[in-house]
Amino acid sequence: MTLHPTRMAITAARGYGALVASCADVSGQALRATAGESAEVAQALAQALRAPDTARSAATERAMWIAYHAQRRQLQMMRGYASLFGMTLLNTLDAAGTQRRAP
Repeated sequence: MTLHPTRMAITAARGYGALVASCADVSGQALRATAGESAEVAQALAQALRAPDTARSAATERAMWIAYHAQRRQLQMMRGYASLFGMTLLNTLDAAGTQRRAP
């Protein structure tokens, strides 16, 4: 069996490209989720600040609960990022291999 440096370089480049594409995909999903959570928390905090004095305590408590639940959702999503990244990487590599082998 002979070594083919060109094939090895092409395979390494495809692997690196799949890695970068997977990182971009998972990062994009994380940013979209974080932006949605941040908007929800900011809206709740703004409502608490605009609330009249009689309702400010309840509005602040509601805003704190929303922030707490947003943080919990973010932590749960972060736990799943490793497996999501692995699946995305394998799918990207598989798609690249399928395109290369197509007649």
